[in-house]
Amino acid sequence: MLSALYRYKACGRWGLLMLVYAAAMWVAVVYRGEHWVVDVLAGLVCAIVAFLAVEGAARRWAARARTHITLTARVASPALPLKGARRTVDPHRASDRGAR
Repeated sequence: MLSALYRYKACGRWGLLMLVYAAAMWVAVVYRGEHWVVDVLAGLVCAIVAFLAVEGAARRWAARARTHITLTARVASPALPLKGARRTVDPHRASDRGAR
């Protein structure tokens, strides 16, 4: 079921073919006596909850990254020093180390 949900997200209607495959597997494992119907339904619920949790976390993570980039762009230092601002010394620059 989890693969069907991600395939549907990636491919749209063609992802529904994966759902047909998943349903065939559910019928097969119940028919062969490998699992009970409750097992199949519990797996279905677990797959849906996992899909929604991962997608929600990815959405929040992407929104947070966009916000961080926006805030960083707003507080970026100016290209030219402000009038009266002191220049900081960078020990990695040759001109600040006294090298010529």
